Amino acid sequence: MTLLTGTKKAIGLFSNEPGLVAGEKVTTDLNALIDEITDQAYYSMLNQSAEFQCTLVRDLEKILPKVDIDPHAIRIVIFSLLTNALETVKEKKSRAPKGYEPKITITTRKLPRFVQVRIKDNGTGITEKDPKKVFEPFYTTKGKDIHTGLGLSESYRIIQVLHKGELLIESDPGQGSDFIVRFPILSLM
Repeated sequence: MTLLTGTKKAIGLFSNEPGLVAGEKVTTDLNALIDEITDQAYYSMLNQSAEFQCTLVRDLEKILPKVDIDPHAIRIVIFSLLTNALETVKEKKSRAPKGYEPKITITTRKLPRFVQVRIKDNGTGITEKDPKKVFEPFYTTKGKDIHTGLGLSESYRIIQVLHKGELLIESDPGQGSDFIVRFPILSLM
């Protein structure tokens, strides 16, 4: 496990890699992509709120197969999920009793049928009785004045439809959320 420390120069989040056509799947080192996106999301939050602090734990499986994905689309999905996690721990910190420490854990694992990315936070959680509702188009847990970003329905479509994977959620209101992204082993090169 590694904690986010030091500074790294962020690489353009929305720029395409040279020669990559949008929507094209290429063999990708998911750990390297996750590492890059984690830095970008964290430093983006710091640019908005310099006093923000959060323990960010990376637990990336050392030997993870490369996956056949559209790295541009996955970069945007993971950035969106991490940004949501950072926002929810920031929100909880503003209201929480003394002693609350924001924490987000990003893990990657090779499972029997999937390569999995897990983003777990100890933020506010989702109060919706059916957490799957957050994947419906135009649904938001954010206020009307807050920019909603990519949206979980589009993230769901990118993972489920375009990558034949899974996007799952586990949430405990007041305790945090756990977003799980799985890419099928069949898509591995």
